[in-house]
Amino acid sequence: MSIRLLLCFFVLLGPVYAIYAEPVTGEELQVLAGRVKAASEAVNTLQGRFIQTKKLSILSDSFRSEGVLYFTRPQKLRWQYTTPYRYDFIMDGHSVTIRSEQSSQTIDADGNRIFRQLCAVIAGGVDGSLLTSDRDFDITWQRSDSGISAELRPKNRPFKDLFARIVITLRNEDCMVQRIMMEETGGDTTEILFTECKVNQPIDDAVYETE
Repeated sequence: MSIRLLLCFFVLLGPVYAIYAEPVTGEELQVLAGRVKAASEAVNTLQGRFIQTKKLSILSDSFRSEGVLYFTRPQKLRWQYTTPYRYDFIMDGHSVTIRSEQSSQTIDADGNRIFRQLCAVIAGGVDGSLLTSDRDFDITWQRSDSGISAELRPKNRPFKDLFARIVITLRNEDCMVQRIMMEETGGDTTEILFTECKVNQPIDDAVYETE
């Protein structure tokens, strides 16, 4: 299975720009980075709903799907599409399982460096920890009335070959992730909006079972 095919189950983006956004720099940036780090480290579990809108560069139409997500630190994730079709993306940090009503396929992430990095990026996007490291991305910050946004531009392959950028939008009041966006190098975009999120509520390990 190709990296692009895997990403179509959790590719995050869509060009979302903050209105009247101002750059965050200097001392304010240091304060903000501390708030984001603290908020990320406080997330042990996360569950909620999402709305995904996919836009293809060659078409004017967009494609909408909805579902639920479950996340347990450090890298357990279930990303479940419920509308208009049923599909599960289940990750435990060591393997990735993609399951439909007709089939199921599991990929060994430990044996594949690219998949291992991808798992870290996906988990880091959900809990916000991706914003605390600049090893793989150049990160710039902006603030507006609608939220705080961080634009991540890949530094290295394979992500540099796949994505032009990732934009993560956080709530002003608590620095929790409310929207994630990725723009592929070919121009296709997907936007994920998180709703009804609950932090640090118990999640049964059965949620992540793949059988």
